[in-house]
Parts: sequence; C-alpha cells; structure tokens
Amino acid sequence: MNKKLIEQLQNGEIAVKNDGTLEQIKTVLKCAFPKDCEPDGHHKYYYLNMDYQWDCDDLVDLPKVSVKDFFKDEWKPKFGEKILVSDDKEKWTERVFVAYQKELDFSYIVLGKDCAADEIKKSQMMVVLTCKHAKPFKEETPEYTMEELTEKLGHTFKIKK
Repeated sequence: MNKKLIEQLQNGEIAVKNDGTLEQIKTVLKCAFPKDCEPDGHHKYYYLNMDYQWDCDDLVDLPKVSVKDFFKDEWKPKFGEKILVSDDKEKWTERVFVAYQKELDFSYIVLGKDCAADEIKKSQMMVVLTCKHAKPFKEETPEYTMEELTEKLGHTFKIKK
C-alpha cells in the first residue's frame, strides 16, 4: 500500500478514483479511514469530507488518483541516484540524491550543483541542499526529423535503402 497516497487521501488533498475492483476501493478506504463504514462501490470518486470521514460523488474538484496506484510501491530514490527536485513543483532541477529526512519540511537532501556522487568518498566537505519535492529523473532521447538534423548539424543526410 502506498503510504504517501493514503496520507494525501486522509489529509483531503486527493480523491481516489474508483477504476479498479470493489475489493481495492474497500481496502484503500479501510486503510485511510479505519473507523468508517465500507463503500458499496457505486460512485466514481471517494474523498475526505468536512466531518473527517470518507464521502463519495461522481464529480470532485480534487486531484484524482486511480485506486490501482495505491497498490503500487512508492518511489524512493537511492543514494547517488540522479533525481529531479523542486520546492514548488513548477521548476525542476537535476541533482544527485544523498538522503531523505522525513521530519524536515524540505526532506530531500541532495548534492549541490557541481558535485557528483563519487566525489563524496574523496572529499571532506560537500555542498548539500534540501528540497521539498522529488521525482525520478528520466533521460529522454531527443527525436529529430531529417530537416531538423540538417539544420542543427549543418550537414545534409541521406538514408540508404
């Protein structure tokens, strides 16, 4: 069970989308709201109401998360892994992950701009930063048309058949 999503549901930050099985929605709601009754599964979304119990409706203004996502493992970065970090979820910056400290508001501890993970063992002093949000870094391979490559590299290309 994804603890982070359960916590967000308990805090009223998200709604769970009923797009799985009845057993899945029952399990998620029982985990998030253990004292509440079981759902019948007839509604599209389940969320925290003003009485701090789950409620349901077919229209909600909250961000929606599939019930299936609650059963996926929560992503946790590994030491030395390249990740993206942000304090506002708008501008993301590439950094190297060092540690996670749950008790801090800015929980992700990463290396400063010009540091690499292999330098940690060699050096006594390192610049570290703390960040509020993190997500996996995925290196994307750019795709170009032949015209774009020609313009970018200044060469003409032909494809042999």
